[in-house]
Order: sequence, then C-alpha cells, then structure tokens
Amino acid sequence: MSKFVSHSSSETYYKNQLDIITKENKSIKDKSQILEKQNLELQKSLYELGFNYRHLLNLMNKTSHNYSTNFQNDLDLSIFLNLEPKKEMSVESFRDGTNFKFIEEFEGHEGAVYAVRFSKCGKFLASCSFDHTIHILKGFNQKPFVLSKLHSEVISDIKWSYNSDFLLSGGYDHIVNIFDVGKSELAHSFFIEEPGLIQTVEFSSENENIIYVGSSNKSIYLFDARSSNNSKSSIISEIKANSSVNTLASLPTNNHLLLAGTSKGILEIFDLRKKKSCLESIQNSSEPISHISVSQNKMKDISYGEFFIGLNSYDNVIRVYESSKMKVISTCVGHSNKNLPIKGSFCINCFMEKNQNLDKEKKEKVLFATGSSDHKVYIFDIKKETEIQPLQVIEDYSGVVNCVDFHPKVPLLATGSSDFSIKLWGSTQLDFTDFNSFADLR
Repeated sequence: MSKFVSHSSSETYYKNQLDIITKENKSIKDKSQILEKQNLELQKSLYELGFNYRHLLNLMNKTSHNYSTNFQNDLDLSIFLNLEPKKEMSVESFRDGTNFKFIEEFEGHEGAVYAVRFSKCGKFLASCSFDHTIHILKGFNQKPFVLSKLHSEVISDIKWSYNSDFLLSGGYDHIVNIFDVGKSELAHSFFIEEPGLIQTVEFSSENENIIYVGSSNKSIYLFDARSSNNSKSSIISEIKANSSVNTLASLPTNNHLLLAGTSKGILEIFDLRKKKSCLESIQNSSEPISHISVSQNKMKDISYGEFFIGLNSYDNVIRVYESSKMKVISTCVGHSNKNLPIKGSFCINCFMEKNQNLDKEKKEKVLFATGSSDHKVYIFDIKKETEIQPLQVIEDYSGVVNCVDFHPKVPLLATGSSDFSIKLWGSTQLDFTDFNSFADLR
C-alpha cells in the first residue's frame, strides 16, 4: 500500500512539473513570436529606408558605401519590395480653400531624405539623407550646395540656429557638426564616444553655442561649442531620459525648457537651469513619439497659448498641445506613422497675410502637415476639436514621406521622401513664379 501511495505521489509530481514546463514553453513561444514580429517590423522599416538606395545604385552601376545590411539576405525581399511607378499627381481637398499646389521638385540625393528644414530667416532650405550628405538650397530652380564630407554614416537629423547662421547635424557615425553657412566652413565638430545612436539634435533658443543631442542610450548631451572639440571636455552636462530619445525641441521664448520625446511615448520637459531635473512627464501614448513640432510664430488669439506643440506618434495619432497648460486641444488622424520616424510641421499666421481680401478668421488659420508611410502628405486645419480629419491629402510620391517643413513666412511646404525627392508645395492663392530666391519671400 505504501509503495502504491509513493508511486501515485510521484506520478502527480511529474504531471505537475510537466504542466509547468508546458506552460513555460507556451509562454516562451508567445514571447518569441512577439519579438519575431517586432524584429520583422524593424527590418521592414530599415529595408524601406535603405533598399531603394542600393537598388538604384546597382542599376546605375555605381559603387555604394559599405553599409551593413546582412539582414536582407535572411528575408524574402518580395515581402517588402514596393518600388511603385510614380503616380500621377493627385491632390484631394476635403474642404474649400487653403489648397496646396505643386511648385517644384529638387533632385540630387541618392538615398532616403530624413529631414528638411527651412532656416528661421526663410532664406535657406536644408536636407539630410541616407546617402551621408546635406544639401542646402537658396531658391527655386537652383542647384543645391552639397556637403558630402561632414559625415561617414546616415545623417539622422539637422537643425538651424535661431539666427540662421549655423546648421547643426547629427549622424550614426557618432559625430555632431556645426556648419557655418555664411563662411561655408565647418565651425565645430564633436565625437560622442558613448554607445548608442544619435537620433536628434537641437540648438538652444537662447545661445547658438549651446546644443543638445538625443541618443538611443537614454541620454541627452549638452555641448558648449566655445569649449574644446574634445568630446569629454565639450559635454557640459548629461541628462538621463526614461528611454531612447527620439526627438528634441526647445521653445522659442522659454529658453530654459527642453522637450524630449521618447520611445516609451512620454514627453519629458526638462528645466535646464536645474541641469538634470525633469520638470514634467506627460504620457502622450503607449507608442513611441517620433517627432516634436513647435510653432515658430506666436498665436494672435492668446486663448490658445503662445505656441502649439505637435507630437507625431507610432499610434498613427498626432496630438496637439497648447504651450501654456500643456493640454491636448486636438488630435489629427488619417495618416500612417507606425514604426517610422515621421516628422510634422506647423504653419501659423503666415497663411495668406499678404491677401487683404481675406477675413481675420482666415488670417488666424493654423495648419499642421505631416509625412506618412502610405506615400502621402496630410495637411490638417487645427481647431479645438477632439478629432480632426485631413484638410488636404497630397499623393505624389513613390516612397514613404519621412519629413515636412513649412516656410516661416509664407505658406510654402517642403517635403522629403524615401524616393529620394524633395518637393515644394505652395498655396493655390499665391503665385510663386515671380520668385527666384527664398530670400524674396516675405
């Protein structure tokens, strides 16, 4: 009898252990499937950003740079290959007025365009690309000034100083450069030794010598260009964020505040007077923030606050905050932002101000434009509404539209795409044919 009880207890024990192992095995498989899906989505994003570049260079019998893209060999490329023929231009407007028309296309980049930025003065348009180059344009129907030796890897971001004298760039080569546009020379260069990828850069709104660099290693580095170019002595401070820092922005009037958007979907507001102090942490969504847009022009209607802040997010929703209370006043939907570093831009009070026939309400119009992974540009009319549908959708691309930027003085929109193109779109109520230089736009 004792033997039977012993045998029965042993059998029960092994059954319990088998159940535990089975559950653990299932849990591991489920986690593995989730990780595999996330890895595949990441590879797809990288593929979309870089494959067209290598593909076209091979067609032209050019030698590409020595990029590490071994992951492509393990994939069925037919899943992601989407080299669509260029579509006929289609501009769809959902409401009357404020339409944008095609003005011009600039060619020259040999890789996906990751950022386009008008200078604060409006005289220059800069772009950076997967091809390691920066292009600077001064006007319509002109060839760009090309900076081809500043970086040896992908350039992730560029920003203009507030006086428009300097252009800041950060790349995957761990290098941060400040280029003096007036002198056409490199002013400062910094090398970040710490691990992680440089994902975003920003100038201080108060002092062009102070720059901020956001990294995938959860760090924000503060540099002083007046110090030595040695990386350790140039870093005047390091701030730790809650996760990977995808985007940085400073407010034009509150020069002691720095905004950081992270991969955990949190908007962190740092008080730079207290160095490492996080003043406020806002959970924008559960998905990563890909870009922070800050309006450069003040609102005339002070009930909105001085500035608008727009957050692009991987959940395909743009949340618009007003600066005084940092509360969401509206959300924009319809575009696609999932798993890609899509950028947006505001146009405030520069819209139609030259046209005296327009009423005051139209002069106060606030627009927000964003790129999209579905090869389109979406333009929204920002109002105090819970959910805003697109005012206009521009469909004239054969690749992901990664970035957009409005001119600071007139309704002129620049876009950059993974089809290597930079395009300009202007208000249908303004004639741009009389202008040769961006400096002529007032």
